[in-house]
Amino acid sequence: MKEIFSDTPDHAIVRQERSPEFMSEEIVDRWMHEIKFPGEDRFSTTLLAKLNLRGEGLGEIIFKEASTSHPLNNVQQLALMYREFARVLWMKTQVGPDRAETVAVPRISLVLEDERGAVLAEYFRKHNLPAPKFIIGSDADQATIDRLSHARAEIFQIDLGKKKLTSSEILKLTNNVKGVDVTQALAAESENFSYDDFVHEILNVKPERVYMPMDSGRLRDSFLYWQGQVVSNEEHHRADRRFRASLLSTIRLHVCAGQTESDDLHAIKPFINFSARDIKSIKEFHDTGSHSGTRAVDEGVLDRAVEILEKHGFDGKRSGAAGLALYMMDVERGDLGKNERVMVVK
Repeated sequence: MKEIFSDTPDHAIVRQERSPEFMSEEIVDRWMHEIKFPGEDRFSTTLLAKLNLRGEGLGEIIFKEASTSHPLNNVQQLALMYREFARVLWMKTQVGPDRAETVAVPRISLVLEDERGAVLAEYFRKHNLPAPKFIIGSDADQATIDRLSHARAEIFQIDLGKKKLTSSEILKLTNNVKGVDVTQALAAESENFSYDDFVHEILNVKPERVYMPMDSGRLRDSFLYWQGQVVSNEEHHRADRRFRASLLSTIRLHVCAGQTESDDLHAIKPFINFSARDIKSIKEFHDTGSHSGTRAVDEGVLDRAVEILEKHGFDGKRSGAAGLALYMMDVERGDLGKNERVMVVK
């Protein structure tokens, strides 16, 4: 295994793991079908709201705040990223020239400051996911090192008292410059979740268009994945009990994501988002609406979208208003009729 660093007094490589460098069809299939969480077999719905925005020169929309009946803890969330990664890669190989064997296996790094690291490593070992890359303090005891090693973690030991590490430094120190630092994701309270039920709730309402913030792209990609999966289920005579819409309404749905200036367009995202080329291919296969894709939102329109949300009693965070802003732009440009059946997700 190529090493960017050798041992130094400030940086000791305690353990590294030999893992597959590239994906394979077997890995994709295993991650898609074997990573499961308690409660996923129970489907329940949440409330939708109708907002009459005709007073703002718009139309009446169906509005929904992103929420779930199956929240996951932080460790499960990180495993879920691998399942979603595999789903997106599977979809890309169905509609384009991509092959799984040409895609690098994504890796995660983090600074370990409590016992959750061992839980994470053990969870990843159980699901045969790539070993997480941990930075531990130079004062870590041998029992901690032994427990992490037994859980198949990669371990890098440095003096954590000198300074707070940036994400780029964390990735560099763990030989993972094209990976992702999840230190904050593990430390923070989990606010993310599986979007599977959420997407089915919206598909069942049969909107013509759905507008959402781009953010990390996970929600947009979940819609694109399930549009294709519904087609696959139909072809193979598999029924998903959550799906109550029609095949036609689902594949015609336009999935529109609003990109804000604050979204990092240049960050390395190893947990693949569909590219513009991928979405073009999906459109050509008629598995999504012709207007599906990601577009930039005007900051002035975004400000107005925040005001509208607050006026109607919703939290007006800019990060959640991008979908509404994109809807407003389409109406004002004449690209969307005020009477079309539209869902806006915050």
